[in-house]
Amino acid sequence: MGYSFTSPEVVGALVRAKHRGGDVGVVLDWKVNAGNNNASKAAMKLLVGAGIPVRTVSAYKILHDKVIVVDGRNTQVGSFNFSRAADRSNSENVLVV
Repeated sequence: MGYSFTSPEVVGALVRAKHRGGDVGVVLDWKVNAGNNNASKAAMKLLVGAGIPVRTVSAYKILHDKVIVVDGRNTQVGSFNFSRAADRSNSENVLVV
């Protein structure tokens, strides 16, 4: 589940996980990803092409959650948007439980 989703590295990791047989699905904020964001649309298209279900949610003003669940055991939560800006220039936090 994420807010901004444009990172090619994250897209690649999710596609590789799917190819290994992982159960991968993505839920994103509609406004920031499906509206006029071409980078995010391209990322979502790659996921769908790899057989990964992608859902955008518009029921809220902002879907600002950032959560990854891995193998039903490990969870990552924090402020980290799945974007290059978050990775390279923002102050972000992530907790893996």
